[in-house]
Amino acid sequence: MKTRLEFILILLMVLTLSGLSGFIFGVKSSEYDNIQKTQKFIENMKKNDPNLYKYWTKIIHYSSKYGISPYWVASVICSETGFNPNSISPVGAVGLAQIMPDTAKGIAKEIGIKKYSLKNADIQVMFCCHYLKNCLKRFGGNITLATASYNCGPGNAKIYHTIPQTKTYVRRVMSKYKHYKKEYCSIN
Repeated sequence: MKTRLEFILILLMVLTLSGLSGFIFGVKSSEYDNIQKTQKFIENMKKNDPNLYKYWTKIIHYSSKYGISPYWVASVICSETGFNPNSISPVGAVGLAQIMPDTAKGIAKEIGIKKYSLKNADIQVMFCCHYLKNCLKRFGGNITLATASYNCGPGNAKIYHTIPQTKTYVRRVMSKYKHYKKEYCSIN
């Protein structure tokens, strides 16, 4: 499994350097073109962020499919659970990205999936990316309000600064986002 993941990461790096990443992922941007430039990148992530490393290919795949930053997605997932796929919150949010079952039903309907398990990491990352993209659209590309919306719902996002838990959450996600971009992206 470890060797297969390393192979996939190296393949993604080669595709990125050859300019085929946009063709493969359907998105062409400087972030995706520069995500994996060297073996050092892979080794760095494996050493410094083994939990992120474990889910990075899924994050890259689905974030590019939905046209959002993989660093933002990783930051949300890290802030939600620290990449714990078995996490269940006291209010019933499930998995890596802490998706509520009712929210998952809506997402599944929107993207045409009839059977799914919120314990499946692929589903979690896909649903997270889909929901984040919708939040970003709803708030006109404002990543801060989209992040607040992910945490406290779209109705409360514009007043997130009055909700202590969400205010802290947004600060944590945005801090992680900046860290991941600085650490793993060749363009800042």
